[in-house]
Amino acid sequence: HSLAIAGMLTMLYTGMRPGELLKIRTENVHLGEHYMTGGIKTKKGKNRKIIIPDKLMPVLEYLIQHSRRGKLLYYNPANAFYTEWREERDELGMREELVPYCCRHTYVTNLTALNVSPAMLQELVGHEDYDTTLIYTHLSIEDRLKEVNKL
Repeated sequence: HSLAIAGMLTMLYTGMRPGELLKIRTENVHLGEHYMTGGIKTKKGKNRKIIIPDKLMPVLEYLIQHSRRGKLLYYNPANAFYTEWREERDELGMREELVPYCCRHTYVTNLTALNVSPAMLQELVGHEDYDTTLIYTHLSIEDRLKEVNKL
């Protein structure tokens, strides 16, 4: 199930939705320039540059080496990805409510905790409106305490 783990890592480090990841074509992955072209939903979200962090490079190289039918991550049927996700999640002892889409929330929450600017957050996830981006932010009590202790 190493493809499912590679998919998990890719979503955690790019903020991609599962449907976006499953649509990325290898020809749209530009490792040298650290971005992929893809996305879904809104005008701003479609065909955006999805930034590839350095830590994710070996994972994407692995996915490209194992790609099929021109897709970065190919599953037939597509819902087989979700089956593998559940199997990996259970094997890793993760909570049952953690579904692939949670990676997008984790991505935004982690970048928010790192003080990435609101404009950059919105751009990275391809939202038309920052209010949508705020829905994805789940900061802990510790994160909030750290900020108010700056007073």
